[in-house]
Amino acid sequence: MGENPVERVVAPSGASLEPPVPTAQVNVAWYQRTDSSGQIRWYPAGRGTGSGAATVAGPRWGGRRFRVVGLLVGGLLVVGLLVGLNVGGFSTAGNAALHPAVPGAFSSTGSMTIPRESQTATLLKDGRVLITGGDENGSAELFDPKSGSFHATGSMNFPRAGSDTATLLDDGMVLIAGGVDTQENDSATAELYDPATGKFRSTGSMSVARSNATATLLKNGDVLIAGGAANGVDPYTSAELYDPATGTFRLTGSPSVGRDGATATLLKNGEVLIVGGETWGQAPASAELYDPTTGAFRLTGSTTVARQYNSATLLPSGKVLIAGGMEVDMSMSYASAEIYDPATGKFTRTGSMTEGRQMQAATALADGRVLITGGGHDTSAEIYDPSSGTFATTGSLVEDLEGGSATLLQDGRVLVAGGFSGDGGATADAELFTP
Repeated sequence: MGENPVERVVAPSGASLEPPVPTAQVNVAWYQRTDSSGQIRWYPAGRGTGSGAATVAGPRWGGRRFRVVGLLVGGLLVVGLLVGLNVGGFSTAGNAALHPAVPGAFSSTGSMTIPRESQTATLLKDGRVLITGGDENGSAELFDPKSGSFHATGSMNFPRAGSDTATLLDDGMVLIAGGVDTQENDSATAELYDPATGKFRSTGSMSVARSNATATLLKNGDVLIAGGAANGVDPYTSAELYDPATGTFRLTGSPSVGRDGATATLLKNGEVLIVGGETWGQAPASAELYDPTTGAFRLTGSTTVARQYNSATLLPSGKVLIAGGMEVDMSMSYASAEIYDPATGKFTRTGSMTEGRQMQAATALADGRVLITGGGHDTSAEIYDPSSGTFATTGSLVEDLEGGSATLLQDGRVLVAGGFSGDGGATADAELFTP
């Protein structure tokens, strides 16, 4: 029971829409279609939990409230009746067939408790998503896919406004490390979030303060923290390991190049591929590998173009998709993409995205494809298909979310949350993509 969000609303001119007030736990989407007579009809679709009769409040227009009555069977709202009157050609009469979420489409879900940008998002082992930082006071919240809603959880000990890392550990805890506060003060501190208690507690600190570092969970359970920068100095050519058993950090081998905002991808052989980033005002084309067995970095093949603010995604084949990013002088975003093959240590071009993107989110879907969202200053999204080596557009975001997080949920959907909205300010909006 309790309030559930409207997943998607297309409102007629002058409509005032209110959240649904269900008598059963239901998420409802409203779709607008024109029937054979030319009248506009509204069609609801929904999912819920449990079984039984459900009544969900619909749009309010002209002082009239419309409602849906239907039946929940196995969690799906299968039949509904939209009850109301014809008002100015807005028809609400008649039976409406209900359908599950449309594949390849985005739909709005509950909003975060506050606007956030540059936040972290971590899928917990119980299926919820932990959202941290991206605000002024270091607050955190949880997204529950079952209800489609966010709620506050414990706050962090250090007010990390962004540029920190969040890593799910083997024991289900989440390691938060580094980052900056609203005064641009960098931190070497780290803390652990316990989903069982909903609280954060301090753990060992890093050897130096870092922001925009990479954090990678290794196969032995340690976390590799590499690169990053602090206090306006050049990026670090150092790396360290966090040991969950002792709660401490220790230095490991050093990268050949200091990188601020690089990508780090755990390969199937246990090594970590480091690509892109910024160093000394340049975007290095070089890439390197970290070997946990030796604790050393070594150079591998170079990218076909120097990139910064690109994405990197492990494919089912074990290869890595590198996409987008910016030129060294930040004058243009790349649409190009390339593939890293660990067997050869080389990068080769693949199909290009439909538009240039930088700081985009790239999410590996359950079927092996990759969803690309944001980074293009519009609501467009696209999907990379490894079998064809091509990108193709998919459904558009409901809102223009730049710099938001994207998280693959256990049911295969993708949660896209926060970032900068179209007006340039941080947003609390969140959406779900159904593959």
